[in-house]
Amino acid sequence: MVTLTQIIKSYIITLQLVFCFGVVSAQYPLVDDFVSIGAPGEWSAVTLQPDMCAHITHLCYNCTVDYLNSQWYSFESPNYGTQFLNDGCDSIYVQFGVDMLIRHADQLQFWWYNGTWNGVVVPATGTWYVYVPNNTQLFSFDFLTGTSGSTSLQFVHIDYINIDCMRTQIFPIDLYNFNCNTLNNGIELVASISDSTELQLQWSNNGYSDWTTLNEIYSIDLKYNHYTHHKDNYYRLKFDEDISNTIYCHSRNDSPKPKKIIYYNTIGQSIPNPVGTYIESTTYDDGSIINRIKIENKN
Repeated sequence: MVTLTQIIKSYIITLQLVFCFGVVSAQYPLVDDFVSIGAPGEWSAVTLQPDMCAHITHLCYNCTVDYLNSQWYSFESPNYGTQFLNDGCDSIYVQFGVDMLIRHADQLQFWWYNGTWNGVVVPATGTWYVYVPNNTQLFSFDFLTGTSGSTSLQFVHIDYINIDCMRTQIFPIDLYNFNCNTLNNGIELVASISDSTELQLQWSNNGYSDWTTLNEIYSIDLKYNHYTHHKDNYYRLKFDEDISNTIYCHSRNDSPKPKKIIYYNTIGQSIPNPVGTYIESTTYDDGSIINRIKIENKN
């Protein structure tokens, strides 16, 4: 059995979130709200600092006193072995909630083991999710503390974790090289398709809900530029009720920039200069248009 104390972990710098999903078994999701730790089948404190506990239904690294400097704290899941493979999972969807107040030098990390340890930094309080391979056996939450400074009133609470078994749906046509590339002003999407048929290119900013159709495709070659101000962008193709795998691309655009401003009076006529009550119509470089009604007092 591999534990955190027996292996040096190494980061995956970029996560590839590429799986489409559907729940496989009624036993999923596996939910743990950390009422207790340490018993068989429960999470445990593997680094054994004495103040680690399950504290009022969350994992806590300092249950009674301030956490220490220059420490590596680690909570580790039970060993799932080959459970996810045996249950027919194509990927594993992990969601967890975090509440924390820590110093700049401290760092919370989430890790999974599938022959090697792979991990990501958890940057802030919130609900987080990640897809991991179906041969994952272990998970851990690691907390690394800085070398100096007061830790008074600082804390990390892991509120819960949901582990879900996902299955990639079978796409009825061959899809080749479906990927995305980050541009200066958005995302370029490319793919090759075995048959010329009607497909919908869809986008979401979270990867699991609120899918929007960007374009309908009737060609064997897809090339589409998506002008977006969202940092996180997820794309998939839809054919009838069948869904392709999901791909992820990070945009460098933090916010759209105004490209053109037109003023209108209250009956919709274009005017050169805004006077009185008027409409300001701003077109942004991502293609979006925002109309604002404004009142200007002229004295």
